[in-house]
Amino acid sequence: MSSNRTTAFPQSLQPLHHFPSQNPEQNPINNNGKIAIEEAKIEKAIIEAITRGKIQTLKPNSGEAITIGEHYICVLFHDEPDSECRVWEWHGHVLSYNEERGHTQEYVYGNYFERTISSAFSDGSEAERDVGLGLR
Repeated sequence: MSSNRTTAFPQSLQPLHHFPSQNPEQNPINNNGKIAIEEAKIEKAIIEAITRGKIQTLKPNSGEAITIGEHYICVLFHDEPDSECRVWEWHGHVLSYNEERGHTQEYVYGNYFERTISSAFSDGSEAERDVGLGLR
């Protein structure tokens, strides 16, 4: 009688491994989590380039896509009138894969508000106005 319980117990646990929520490829929440992670990597790379003064690598306002990881992203910026902010925006697609839908492209968008030095504290030179302090 005890041998029947021992063999029945492991067999009853086996189907738990087949629930969709346990399979990472089929779990839509997990797939969205992967997209969010990729989106965060893109945001981090863009903000680092801005705050380190390497904006040429972003090709802003050129209409050209840049490569960040495995993703192609377009970056642009504009200065807000009557404000101390430069608004950076980016958009592109993150490629994802799951068994049900195959390869899909998920649209991503982000923005960053870079603080520029106020003209009240500068001598008016063009170089000083373009220095960004960055908001976090």
